[in-house]
Amino acid sequence: MAEFNPEVVCAGILKDIDNHEDRICKLEGNYKTIQELAINTREMVVEMKGMKKAQERLTERLEIMEKKPAMTLDNIIKTVITVIITAVIYSMFDKLLL
Repeated sequence: MAEFNPEVVCAGILKDIDNHEDRICKLEGNYKTIQELAINTREMVVEMKGMKKAQERLTERLEIMEKKPAMTLDNIIKTVITVIITAVIYSMFDKLLL
């Protein structure tokens, strides 16, 4: 039967303790990294929501700006039609009165 050697047993236990301490340190480091990633992700989500709102406002402004030339052209056409109709009616009344 093998002899019980307390020094060998203690050395093995100390080695196991060192290994566990290393693993715990690595896990703590990983946990801190994961926490930082979670915080950064939350911040990115907030920023992206703000960017989405800004993009929506810009889209609305762009749509308004794109409609302005069409509205101006519509107003010009309405004015020209009104002038033509007024001229025709004026001409007809002018002939009737003469």
